[in-house]
Amino acid sequence: MRKILSICLLLIAVVAQAQIQEPVKFKSELKTLAAGEAEIVFTATIDKGWHVYSTDLGDGGPISATFNVEKISGATVVGKLQPKGKEIASYDKLFEMNVRYFESTAQFVQKLKLTGGDYKIEGFLEFGACNDENCLPPTQVEFNFSGKAEAAKGAVAATPAEKVTAPAEDTKPEAQPASQTETPADTASIGIIGGADGPTDINVAGNIDLWKPVINDLQSYGETTSQEDMSWFYIFITGFLGGLLALFTPCVWPIIPMTVSFFLKRSKDKKKGIRDAWTYGASIVVIYVTLGLAITLIFGASALNALSTNAVFNILFCLMLVVFAASFFGAFELTLPSKWSNAVDSKAEATSGLLSIF
Repeated sequence: MRKILSICLLLIAVVAQAQIQEPVKFKSELKTLAAGEAEIVFTATIDKGWHVYSTDLGDGGPISATFNVEKISGATVVGKLQPKGKEIASYDKLFEMNVRYFESTAQFVQKLKLTGGDYKIEGFLEFGACNDENCLPPTQVEFNFSGKAEAAKGAVAATPAEKVTAPAEDTKPEAQPASQTETPADTASIGIIGGADGPTDINVAGNIDLWKPVINDLQSYGETTSQEDMSWFYIFITGFLGGLLALFTPCVWPIIPMTVSFFLKRSKDKKKGIRDAWTYGASIVVIYVTLGLAITLIFGASALNALSTNAVFNILFCLMLVVFAASFFGAFELTLPSKWSNAVDSKAEATSGLLSIF
């Protein structure tokens, strides 16, 4: 009974430790103002030590708060997301730029114009939050509002194929003109689809590419160290030390005595066995360094980093490991073509086995 109780307590502790960090809690509500006008209000409660960033912080900085529409009908977005409350402005050493943020509590307001009748709007508020040690990934607060409202007096229904976008600069909350306006690169454009009776639906076309490498996004979280500021010797030493630390991982450390014992038992001469083991280890270094240099020279210095954060590459690599694992557990056997094996063996005899080890 004691063992069962101990296991339960251990599981509870593990689950408690594994809970997702949620230092910021948002709630959203739709407030109806005068006839034909409304606003969506997002109110955040922020834990001590954390802060939520404001809107329009610019490129290269933290995640700005943005209003994103996925589906909308019977309403149009007016102006852009407006921050409310006690906003703090300061210079951030991590991002090396001036930023604006909120502590303890934050509020963001988005104006809407209701065209009359039934309305429905779905989307999400995206925001960034940091403390003195780390930052949360871009976080989304989803919302879904629907209802029925009266159209404002003198409101004119939007014509088909009209395009309305969020303005590039701060404007007063008023209806957008019927003409097409420009949209900044990071703002989603809203296309209205409808017939002669007015707009019926709005689809938002986002420009998010889920398959592209995320090196630039990772660097935006504060990776300000540049290799240009380091000497080649410093880079070599840090890489060498990092490799030594990798030896102590559970999947690598047991391989060392297994490899050494394999070559020692393979040869009656102890010196030859040690030489073969060293040859095997050096071959791994030569192969991977050669491949790395070749990729760098052909595709550029950032090619390997871009490859390591590419979704397609990681999915294919994962599938390859699954195939190897299935073979390891006996599902099937992976063997080289006999022609290749015979050719390698014939060359290995002429080089005293060194080529086969390589």
